[in-house]
Order: sequence, then C-alpha cells, then structure tokens
Amino acid sequence: MQSIPPEGPEDEWKEEVPRPDRMARTLAAFSNGTGGRIWIGMSDDGRPVGVPNFAIARDAIGAAADLVDPAPDISFHRISLPGDCVLLRVDVPSGQHGPYCVVGREGDRAVYLRNRDSTRPLPESEMERLGNNSEHISLADKDWRLLELIQTSDGLAIKALAQKACMGERDVRRRLVSLHRAGLTSEVPGRGHTLTPRGFKRCRERKSGGP
Repeated sequence: MQSIPPEGPEDEWKEEVPRPDRMARTLAAFSNGTGGRIWIGMSDDGRPVGVPNFAIARDAIGAAADLVDPAPDISFHRISLPGDCVLLRVDVPSGQHGPYCVVGREGDRAVYLRNRDSTRPLPESEMERLGNNSEHISLADKDWRLLELIQTSDGLAIKALAQKACMGERDVRRRLVSLHRAGLTSEVPGRGHTLTPRGFKRCRERKSGGP
C-alpha cells in the first residue's frame, strides 16, 4: 500500500483542488524551495477520500500552473488505494529557473515559499536568498545546534534561542545572519525564526549521515 507522508515542508494534502490562484501559490512555493508533493484527495484529518474525476482534477492543476512564471515542471501520478480510492499526486521538483512568481490579474507578481506545512509570501527583501546555494556551506557545531533548536521549537526569538543553546545573544545573532544569508533560516514577522525548506533538507541529510 502506498505510504502517504504527513504534511510538512515537502508534502501538502488537499481534499479537492483549490481555486487556481491558491493552487498556483503552492506550486510556486515548492518550485522555489526543495520541491515537494501535493496529494489531492486527502482530508485535513489524514483520511484518503479520493478524487471523483482524475482528469478534471489534473486539468484544474494544469490551469493553476499557467499562473506561475516561469512555468513549473510538474508531473501527475495516479495513486490507487484499497476500496477503489484514487488520489492524484502532483510532484513538483525544485526549479532551476526561479524565482517562480504567481502572476495576478493585474500583472502583479508575488513569490512564495514553504514554511513548515504552510505556504507564505516571500518579502522582496529576501529575494536574493533564492539564488544562494547552501548545499556545500560548512556549518559549525553551534550552527547545527541552532538549526536543530529552530527545527524542534519553531518561532523562537534570539533571546530564547540563546538561552536554550547556552550561547551568547551576540553569537546567536551573528550566526543567524549567516544562516539567513545561506537560505537556511528565515525570520517571520510575529513568529520568530524558522527553517526554510533548504534548512529542513540540511537537517534531514545530517541525520541520515549526509554533509
């Protein structure tokens, strides 16, 4: 039986296809990050309810993709579950030609990123981070300590991070600047510091014995 991952930085559940502009935001966010999967036919409480018509759902997502510039490279997959339940899985790889923008009716353009299991707009001041390559940035033990704290305690302010990490606030602030420039962390107004999709990816790689 197909395993359905929980919602998170790289997976999102939808009971039905959202309206085109909302679907376009999710497609753009995954393209701007490390990629992901959208599962159509999953209820909010994690029950597979299926899609009534696979072709109609696929065409609706295709229409949403038309609102993203440049066009995201997406693929569609039919997932059959017991009881004649069919899900539509949309695979969205990390894009190579971003930033990927959602184009509004008036021609306005907005960039989106994943933040844990939600999609949020990217402030213009952070646009430069999308071009940063953090894959081979060397991280010290203190940097990893901060990343792991942010991963497990989303939304911590500098003072709380310093206390939990047993580090000075000045040191924490300096390291967060570097992590932020590397595209591994982000500061969300009113929520504190969070990991970006790239940050989650680096933490996951480390746990599996990666760099």
